[in-house]
Amino acid sequence: ETDFIVKNTSGSYGVVNITEEVKTAIPFNYDYLGYIENSNKTYISKQKNRMVLIDQTGKNISKTIPGEIKGLTPSYVKIQDDTGSYSVYDYNGTEIFAGYDYIELYPEYAALISNKELYLQFYNKTKINEEGIKLLNTDYIKTNIYDENNKLKETKEAFALEENDNVITISVVSSTNTKNTTINKLEALNNQQIKYINYLNGKLYIYRDEEKTNLLGTYSCNNLNNIKSKNDGLTNCSIAIDSVFENNEIESAGSVGYIPVLNERYIFINDNPELVNDSNKTVILYDLSTNKIISKYNTVATYTYTGKNELSFATVEDYPILAKNKSNKFGAVKIDMQKVSAYIPFQYDSLEKFGDYYLGLKDNNYTLINKQDGKTADYAPVPGKIRDYNEEYLTALENNAYVVYNKKGEKITSNSYNYIGLYPTFYATVDSNNKLGLYLYDKPDTNFLDKDIVLSSNKYYGSGTLAFRITISGKQYTILLGNSNDSYTTGATGPIPTKEDLEKNEVSEETEETPESGETT
Repeated sequence: ETDFIVKNTSGSYGVVNITEEVKTAIPFNYDYLGYIENSNKTYISKQKNRMVLIDQTGKNISKTIPGEIKGLTPSYVKIQDDTGSYSVYDYNGTEIFAGYDYIELYPEYAALISNKELYLQFYNKTKINEEGIKLLNTDYIKTNIYDENNKLKETKEAFALEENDNVITISVVSSTNTKNTTINKLEALNNQQIKYINYLNGKLYIYRDEEKTNLLGTYSCNNLNNIKSKNDGLTNCSIAIDSVFENNEIESAGSVGYIPVLNERYIFINDNPELVNDSNKTVILYDLSTNKIISKYNTVATYTYTGKNELSFATVEDYPILAKNKSNKFGAVKIDMQKVSAYIPFQYDSLEKFGDYYLGLKDNNYTLINKQDGKTADYAPVPGKIRDYNEEYLTALENNAYVVYNKKGEKITSNSYNYIGLYPTFYATVDSNNKLGLYLYDKPDTNFLDKDIVLSSNKYYGSGTLAFRITISGKQYTILLGNSNDSYTTGATGPIPTKEDLEKNEVSEETEETPESGETT
């Protein structure tokens, strides 16, 4: 059984099938019929000056293809226009690739040649290699030359392609030797799951757009990602994720995620070996515009809190970044549109965001650091970790118990507590029995709360329902007690005394307890 393309006496084309008799397989309705070897036995037809693909029955299986068809797959067509330029269309007539010196079609992807450089792309335009493979001649169409005895005399070709177990080997041919380049196809498939980033052949390619057409810059990885499936993600060399340095009562961490590209220029990259630990972990601050490493850290806290493991972009000015360097010292830098500048010296054993300040540990003492200039604030350092502050006082943890210091670094509490909360003119304490007390700063040994209040919870700070809250209106305080049903009830209310008020009460109490002269006790 053999099919033949036939032109009849009227100048129309059709297909006949010849077995024991001649049958018409495709009617003679076409201005032209052609055939390129393909698995589906698809024909190229010309209908009213339109090139259309048809199947073995003559049914149209494509829309108009705008050019001379040079090759096809079950879904895509390669054409060449009047200028000699090659393009690829799908069967719906949608342009996929255009304007190349030559194109070769493969089942999953196309080889695109421009300026003697070869690029591979999936038909959804995912890149399989970012940097072109240099070809040494322009024999893009393989040609075998035979002598008069039909013996192969010479083969002319610019490249050959083979694929085995997801490894594509490109052989670049010259007159003297052949150079092979291997590509892991799984890296390209993995990139389809990642926005704004391609990882190929040991490099990160960072783009401004999800389509990955507008390149921002590249980074060459020291530690390569080992991509073994299309869903592996990037493990060793990837975008860095924020760390959380905070452990205090003022700051609550957001949802960490990939650190954004800042000002379309500065990017933080994890570049770690597979067996990563605190000693060999590296976060690189990299300048995409100059392709230079600015600095290397162990970990960073940018407080961008994207909450997503996908790249995003942010515009910042005079923006602080806290970090621990490779010598395990904490400090901070600032990023603006043009530079990265010094901010807080890398001389602290810990550093964290703390309301209007930063909290640093140095020489076994905790100190507050001004956010404005990165210099030490006018609070004296204290040995316990600072938990809270107001304009004149701060609380600190010493031996896992709370105490109060004044700005001079003098401890004003003689006792320590499970918790201390600061208010403008007094502080609230919770003792080991979970009992609440109220004290003036200038009278720290006198509890002016005139009734015992035992709290039903030990949640003293943070979000949600707390063990207690204190509101102040004028010179009156009100204590609200948290309940198990996530509501508050009033536990006590009263006037806020002065130091003189408390001292008068003490004198009055002493007078009442002292017997008059001559009385028997």
